[in-house]
Amino acid sequence: MLGGGSVLAARWKHRKSTDIDVLLPERDSLNDAGEGGPLDLAAATGGQHEGDAPERVVVRLGFGKLDVAAIKPQIPGLEEQVEIEGRTETVLASAQILLGKFNRTDAAVTRDAFDMAVAANAEPRALELAVNSLDSTKTRIICHNLLTTNDRWSRTPRDR
Repeated sequence: MLGGGSVLAARWKHRKSTDIDVLLPERDSLNDAGEGGPLDLAAATGGQHEGDAPERVVVRLGFGKLDVAAIKPQIPGLEEQVEIEGRTETVLASAQILLGKFNRTDAAVTRDAFDMAVAANAEPRALELAVNSLDSTKTRIICHNLLTTNDRWSRTPRDR
């Protein structure tokens, strides 16, 4: 399954994205795709491995990165079948991607905040579904994360 900000960027045409997020929900581990494994993704693509989590392989490429994860989509059943370059692929719905972005607000990724803001105009129902999928504890944590990272997001690159 394809997901992540690149899918939103392709749908909404609001920013450039150079990474590809792939979910393999039928897998529990990607040990075989890690460094030195029989399906070593970095060796196959000419990239460099990042991180060492058994459920995720991140490969940094010259033009971006490939992020493959053995995880199931949140809010299952919303996935869409989309034709991409003559092939039918399973792509996560915007609400599923946005919920994933909410769940990683502790990482303070600026493009995630931008995607959330754009969602309010581009696909407000998807944003509403993602927000309404959060329980009250998670909502408080996300609000705290967004408030504490606000100053970092508001600085210009010159200020950093």
